[in-house]
Amino acid sequence: MKLRRVEVTNWKTGEKREALFHQFGLDLLEFSDGGGVSFSVAVIEYSDGMAELVPLQYIRFLDSPEALA
Repeated sequence: MKLRRVEVTNWKTGEKREALFHQFGLDLLEFSDGGGVSFSVAVIEYSDGMAELVPLQYIRFLDSPEALA
């Protein structure tokens, strides 16, 4: 499987970094009252090997799916 290049925007600073997209996933935000909410994330890998779960609104694909064929 070829990994796709993405641009990741840091929601606090606005800094943009390039990374590799591995797959989509789910994260869970739990509340103190026992409730919670799940949301979609991207599993990405930076060039230094660090991985991160990033909410989808903070990533942008840099290559087209057709380029992978």
